[in-house]
Amino acid sequence: MTTDHEAAFDTEWHERHRAAALAAVDRVLAERAEQDSKWGEQNHDDEWWLAILSEEVGELAQTILHARFGGPKAASAEQELTQVAAVALAWVECKQRRWYEKLAAAPKVADGA
Repeated sequence: MTTDHEAAFDTEWHERHRAAALAAVDRVLAERAEQDSKWGEQNHDDEWWLAILSEEVGELAQTILHARFGGPKAASAEQELTQVAAVALAWVECKQRRWYEKLAAAPKVADGA
């Protein structure tokens, strides 16, 4: 049984986290738009995507270490994390395009055959 207080807390908690999630998604989508503007549509194989994503994760690690031990990139961890998410999203988009292309190229089966 949920009390009124628990229900109010759940609603408040949900709304706060939903707002934070939407703000994060907005940042990632803005970064994706920048990437597409700079590089155009990217259709790499999975190994190349892994290399790109790993490079971005390495930059994130560098910013975190600079924040901990001092360094010029200490203030950019959130920006790097957004870029990691955007590259991961770009990879998923690429995989979706491959799937749709494969589906479109598949032989059509006639109805009632």
